[in-house]
Amino acid sequence: MQLPIELRLKIRHWIKKYGKILFFIIIVWISIFIINKFLGDYQTEEVPNTTKTPQVAVMSANEKVSKKVQTSAEEFIESYVDACNQGKYQKAFAMISENCRKYEFDDDVEKFAKYVLEKMPTPKKYSIQNYSNTQGYYIYEVKYFDDMLATGLTNSEYNFTTEKMVLKKNSKGSFDIAVGNFIEYKDINSVAENDYLKIDVKNCMVRYSTQTYEVKLTNRTDYIIVVSDNYVEDEISLALSGEYRGTENSNTTVVLAPEESITVKLGFMKFIDDNDEAQSILFSNIRVLEEYAGVASNNDIKKAEIEKAIDKFSMNIPVKK
Repeated sequence: MQLPIELRLKIRHWIKKYGKILFFIIIVWISIFIINKFLGDYQTEEVPNTTKTPQVAVMSANEKVSKKVQTSAEEFIESYVDACNQGKYQKAFAMISENCRKYEFDDDVEKFAKYVLEKMPTPKKYSIQNYSNTQGYYIYEVKYFDDMLATGLTNSEYNFTTEKMVLKKNSKGSFDIAVGNFIEYKDINSVAENDYLKIDVKNCMVRYSTQTYEVKLTNRTDYIIVVSDNYVEDEISLALSGEYRGTENSNTTVVLAPEESITVKLGFMKFIDDNDEAQSILFSNIRVLEEYAGVASNNDIKKAEIEKAIDKFSMNIPVKK
């Protein structure tokens, strides 16, 4: 069945008159539909950012480094990270401080490169945020993340790694930089001794959140000396100005055979920017014994051994320089 000629002519006339407008409306409608469909399926990526302006310390909004220091620090960190991203590990290794190279990486560039690859297995984008400033140290948190446009990682979980970098002005007016959360290495050489035992606190490795002390203990007797075997809590602790902190490893065991010397590393949780200072290491439950059944013996046996102990005492060794 055909439409009447008059109606067909009117339709043809209307299309001639409004056809371009109709075509434009259809194109716009299709475009809007496609865009809405795309946006509905697209999951917005989390954009890596810092919680504060880069020059304002996260730990205290009142701390703010000068623009000159901030610019110099950021340029130094950028040069270091760019060298790592380009695989120029020898160049990056030469940029970090002598103590960091020596004590954190044993002067071994391969060990350093392995550390870098754990943080940045592939070239990364990064952000720099001043974290805290204390005792002449400028502590920055550097966050590494993928370049999402370059990698095509859309609709994927945002992953990143971070590390603390520490800058300190040197005698030349530039910065020494430390990575791997390393702050400094300190010689302590503090000794306490009596007729039974000599304790020599030799040095301390200071990292952002820990302090690790190297301690040599010498048994001067023909007896067994138990310094720590978890019979009571915190047999070894770090004395701060207002509290005592036990070792990181709560199962620290230090037992010396007759005339034996041993060297142990004792780690304690201690943040560099907590506004406190380590005063001493306290050994609070030292026992000199004729017989010792071993660390695994039960408390009843240990109690009986202590009752027959040659002597019991504590020793407090200063570590504040």
